[in-house]
Amino acid sequence: MLAVVSSTSGRDPAVAAAASVAPQRELVELFVIYDADGTVAGELVYLLGKWLLGRRQCAACSITHGPRREKPEFTDWKLSLGVPVSNIHRDEMHIELYNATRSRAFPCVVGRVSQHGPAAAADAPTAAEDQYVYIMDPHELDLCDGDLALFQAMLERKLRHLSEPSAANFRHS
Repeated sequence: MLAVVSSTSGRDPAVAAAASVAPQRELVELFVIYDADGTVAGELVYLLGKWLLGRRQCAACSITHGPRREKPEFTDWKLSLGVPVSNIHRDEMHIELYNATRSRAFPCVVGRVSQHGPAAAADAPTAAEDQYVYIMDPHELDLCDGDLALFQAMLERKLRHLSEPSAANFRHS
């Protein structure tokens, strides 16, 4: 499992001490959410807009899919990540994920994280302790320009940022 933890090297000793007792955030699931609906009508609207009118483009789709199906290199990356990765359409989200993203723009990448602290170390985490974090927005996905390596590098940078105790983009599920 991919743990999102902060490094204390090179920090003020007081900050390092605070980080050592701060809860550990562990990525337990990743969602790539498309700016399209998964219904037959939604897929047709997307395809018509993309191929016939040249106006509709989903940056997440460009990263994950080729002309007909998921890119093999994306599938391989998902399997190597160590946490479940779900590619979903905006109308396929479960209620907790919907509530965490309803004021956000699509496409995006969202993570579900568990927080573990020293006091809770003996207890197994529960779903109630999980939070959703908006990791990548449409602009960041656009910057990847369909390039999986750029996406991976940006995502890794973002996941390192999540380990900071002051990260403010968490929302309880």
